[in-house]
Amino acid sequence: MAKDKNISPLILIFSPREKIRNILSAGFIQCNFQVMEATTSYIAGVKANQYLPDVILADITRDNIKDFLFLTRLERSVRTKEIAVVISVTADVKKALDKIKEEVGQVENSEEKKRVLIIEYPFSFNDLLKKINTLFAGKPLYVPANTPGESAESNNKGGGQLFDFQVTVQKKLRLIESSVDKQWAFPFTIIRSLEILGSEKSCCNELAKCIEADLAATSAILTIANKVHYASRYGRISSVLDAIVRIGFDDTRNLLASLSLINISSDVHLKYGFKRAEFWMHSLATAIIAEKLCRNVKIERPELAFVAGLIHDIGKIPLDNNFTDIFLKLLEETTSKIASFYAVEQRMMGFSHAETGHFFTTNWNFPTYITLAILNHHNPDKILNTKIQLDRLLQESVFIGNLLAKALYLGHSCDEVLCAIPAKMLKDLEIPEGPKEIFLNKTFDTIKLYYEYLKITADQVTLYEPPANTKDIEIYIVSGKNANYHPVISGLKCSGLQVKIVESLPEKIESKGAVAIFIPDKEAPLDITLTADEEENNNRPSILKIYVLEDVEIEEPKKDVSHNSIVFLNSNRVDLRLLIQVIEDFYYATTM
Repeated sequence: MAKDKNISPLILIFSPREKIRNILSAGFIQCNFQVMEATTSYIAGVKANQYLPDVILADITRDNIKDFLFLTRLERSVRTKEIAVVISVTADVKKALDKIKEEVGQVENSEEKKRVLIIEYPFSFNDLLKKINTLFAGKPLYVPANTPGESAESNNKGGGQLFDFQVTVQKKLRLIESSVDKQWAFPFTIIRSLEILGSEKSCCNELAKCIEADLAATSAILTIANKVHYASRYGRISSVLDAIVRIGFDDTRNLLASLSLINISSDVHLKYGFKRAEFWMHSLATAIIAEKLCRNVKIERPELAFVAGLIHDIGKIPLDNNFTDIFLKLLEETTSKIASFYAVEQRMMGFSHAETGHFFTTNWNFPTYITLAILNHHNPDKILNTKIQLDRLLQESVFIGNLLAKALYLGHSCDEVLCAIPAKMLKDLEIPEGPKEIFLNKTFDTIKLYYEYLKITADQVTLYEPPANTKDIEIYIVSGKNANYHPVISGLKCSGLQVKIVESLPEKIESKGAVAIFIPDKEAPLDITLTADEEENNNRPSILKIYVLEDVEIEEPKKDVSHNSIVFLNSNRVDLRLLIQVIEDFYYATTM
């Protein structure tokens, strides 16, 4: 539910019927709701995950009755389970849904929470509004009156130029710079701490003096040092120097950077779709993973990977703060087309948040090895062409850290699109087969500790816990001997699915609804058997084969695949949310 009284509630209307969408949208807009539409359950699932609307209104008919499954999926997700849902149906469809609910099963106590209600046709719009308000325990959604206020355009002076390809990228970056509040600058404390760390005479005394010059930083570091985790055996302290010794030089620096950045970048417009706390948790996870990767290969100054990872997406902030309509158009295109935010930026503006972040950090006099890590964190080819080993390893760690943070559901940003990781990067960082379980578990432990230190709560960001393998869906990852590790493997495991890594698909698979995801060697023949006409075969396929291929331009599966046996994905554009929806839809269609 919208938590600020100045924000209109957001409703996501899902219906394959244009007439129904138009009528419902007009009605809710009249009542000052923010309205978002989806024509397929796949896009509805992606938008629900990104925007976390207050309410989802799903129009379920005889023709799309299986789309009810996407609603049960939302109930099972830690991220979306609290979204209120109203399902509009006819009487006969309601009976069919009751049967599906029995076969599929739902989250325990979902009925007690009363987050899902059904309304039968015919109904009046007023009855629908009353139904929606009952979902919030007698506290109706705030629907503000039509009063004059700041429009979406009022903070977008010159914003149209960002979509104008006649305007140079450099001019666009200067336009963004001119729109930023003069007070918005990178904290001096962090820049100074970087200088200290870069000095051969680095010591706790110098870092202590740096922190003591900032009252907010002093208070935060002392508070953390006196937490039970540190203070139980050594008693309370009041000295910054003692705090650094107790916490540790590296952890003090990392916490200082995290605290400062979160403070300078709180939510400005409190819009849906880009929750700032979740954004910084994604950045923090990227930073932690990047530093761990660098420490594993014992590079000089691995702490630089933490700073680079923490600010790798900082270029999104001025766009979100100062060009509201531009940012929301980019986000809408990202979710509607199920594309990466970076690709949408490049296509619609000719540059991305990576260039914006590089522009700002260069102006803040950051070291080149950090600014390049920001610039190239979506460009593996440029990273691999970096000649200086330290610079290349630093950039590689941020590139991989960003992907793993997405795959492990640590925080959330603008998309969940995963791409392949070049074998050279994995080899450079000494993880040729991808990160091991022990590495991932240590990452989760560190993240939880930082959540505690930074006072991150469930109200601000989903405190994700890796689930046990509880789902019955069997997934075989068939990876060629020379095929690269793909972060989607970690993402599927983290989703609680039963994932088995095999060299070849077993000849006999007993379970129905099994899924085989092939990540073949380049130029290897595909394990596909062709028939004259699959549609003539009335038997549903018992196994879904998904091929993750390089350099193949394939339209992502946004339509029904539940009766298909073969799906192709581009290895550099795998949306994790979409992949899981495809897998689960096939499983339920096959086993029900």
